[in-house]
Amino acid sequence: MAGAYDELRERADAQWEAWQHPERPRIDLAWDTSSLAAGAGRTREALEAAIAERGAAVDTGVTHGYGLQWLQPLATIHWPDGTRVLYGPVTPARVGLLLDEAAGLVGAAAELAVGVLAGSRPGIPAIAEHPFLACEDERRLLKRIGHSDPDEIDHYVATGGYYALSRMLDRHHGPDAVRQLQQDAQLLGKGGAFFPAGVKWNFLAGAADDERYLVCNADEGDPGAWVNRVLLEGDPHVVIEGM
Repeated sequence: MAGAYDELRERADAQWEAWQHPERPRIDLAWDTSSLAAGAGRTREALEAAIAERGAAVDTGVTHGYGLQWLQPLATIHWPDGTRVLYGPVTPARVGLLLDEAAGLVGAAAELAVGVLAGSRPGIPAIAEHPFLACEDERRLLKRIGHSDPDEIDHYVATGGYYALSRMLDRHHGPDAVRQLQQDAQLLGKGGAFFPAGVKWNFLAGAADDERYLVCNADEGDPGAWVNRVLLEGDPHVVIEGM
């Protein structure tokens, strides 16, 4: 299993490198429930039309929104040197500013700049300095949100995805050992009670019936927070691997 995963990782790393350092500037639109409700579909149409009209050497892609939903539709400009800057709200009337910025006119979209995600850009602070994110310490569950294409499994694998599953299968861990690992790691549920995952799985293991089902309950453990929806839309493979 380790050899198979290594092959997957090698391919994924190449795809991720190409994503991180595109051959020419790329504009990634946030593509999720929140952005679509805010008009991302119209922004995408306007952007593609403007690129075609200008013959601009700019590509397009998609990510999930970074989490600043009131600034939707959000978009990220990704330059070949790896620099990435988040902008929003990017309405159809403003796509020209984004294209100018992507093409090299520094400051053209300054009024839309939210923060630098990677690298540096004159006059634009790092995203960590944004007032809304000033208290944020470290993203764990949502660490890929806004940085990768949720539909690309290679992006997930290249950032450590499915490694835990591969390791478990490679070491031939049986069900009892897996549950013990969960307990030893003190893995907690994401609901309000933070119930220990290993204990919950032990309840199921002791059930009398041999036919069992694992169901992903995507309802909100924290009503109104929409964390489950964001995770399913923005990083679906982390849910699949967890199951």
